[in-house]
Amino acid sequence: MAILYQSKIKCLEMRFHTNYYTFKADSNFALGEQMGKAFKKEAKQALEANRENWERKLEIARKLLEVSENNFPKYVDELKGYAKGAEVDFLDFWTVSLETDVDIDEDFRCTNIITNSGKLMAHNEDHDDVGLENSVCVVRKEINGLGTLEVFYYNTVGGCSMGVNSFGFAQSMNTLNGVRKMIGIPRNFCGRAIQDAAEPLAEIEKLKNLPRVSGYNHNIIDPSGKILNVELTSQGCELTFPNSPFVHTNHCLLGDLGKTKPRDDHGTVSRLKVVKKLTKNKMTTAEVKEMMNEGGVMNERTIAKMMVDFERMVAEIWLLREKDLGWVEYPLDFVKS
Repeated sequence: MAILYQSKIKCLEMRFHTNYYTFKADSNFALGEQMGKAFKKEAKQALEANRENWERKLEIARKLLEVSENNFPKYVDELKGYAKGAEVDFLDFWTVSLETDVDIDEDFRCTNIITNSGKLMAHNEDHDDVGLENSVCVVRKEINGLGTLEVFYYNTVGGCSMGVNSFGFAQSMNTLNGVRKMIGIPRNFCGRAIQDAAEPLAEIEKLKNLPRVSGYNHNIIDPSGKILNVELTSQGCELTFPNSPFVHTNHCLLGDLGKTKPRDDHGTVSRLKVVKKLTKNKMTTAEVKEMMNEGGVMNERTIAKMMVDFERMVAEIWLLREKDLGWVEYPLDFVKS
């Protein structure tokens, strides 16, 4: 039987976040059902808060559901389980889970750096608006032997911030400005599929041949220091292997959009300039944290930060909602050697 477990005593002993949850299941549906039970309040709040242009969103969501069921039925099953556990209507919940993929709005958020020969990655998670720090928590999942740790947005399939899996791959995602939306696989499904992958390159090859709604810039590292950067949008897929150090905000690197001057929406360009100036070839974790706190990098919309250090085999996470704790260390003992 799949079991949900969260130990408040263990959290205190290990100094984990209060908003840290662990889940273990033998199927995606069971995993989703556990998460829905744990996050029932957040699911109901999200449904109440997202009623603007609801019929239009539902119309788009139905189209995205068909293509998603055909290509990633396990993630659809997980969200069905989530809706059941939260005791909400599945189609309504599905629509909310798609975030801005069913909206005309764009979102511009997040800053990412990779340094230390590709073995350390840090990510500032920015929300679209101020005061939404309760949108995220920390989730550790295990399903059929696959383990992941991530900064998790409630009411999503995950894979839309930063995480690390038991195969030894860490991934962070930055939203991209100016990307056209089409009917296809939701971008969070793409992020989740790569985050779960034992071989990210093989998963990317699969994804690039499927229709996609919009897209992220994906930054991926492994313990050997290999860096992958992939822009996976509705228009195409571009894969590169950058050298360390490497930084990214919300600008497109490749294709036609990469040839145009990026807009400074939500500080896209100004953040990029700051992190490029401050990122060095070799940095201590203290130096990285100081940089991620720097004005122009951290801002009023920063709700979480995550760092994966494959040299020390630890992840460190900061949540605005628990800022008094500072950075909290999570061992990567689930990562296979």
